Amino acid sequence: MAKVFIGRVVIPGDKINEYFEALQQAEAARAPFRESLEQLNQEFGEYLASKYVPKTVRKHTGYRFVYPLYLWLHRCRAA
Repeated sequence: MAKVFIGRVVIPGDKINEYFEALQQAEAARAPFRESLEQLNQEFGEYLASKYVPKTVRKHTGYRFVYPLYLWLHRCRAA
């Protein structure tokens, strides 16, 4: 189980470049998953558009609905 840290994170000045490199590597590792999730969201939006009005499509394909799906899929892959 993941540990949750609450509070401030202090990164020493001489380690900041390592921190940014780690962030870039993590982002690159997540890129294929993020792209597949965006594709899934687009397909879902197209499906909704065939049945519902544009307002409903926007409401159910926005970031607010995609992020929980991202977390759920990430959890399923980790298990």
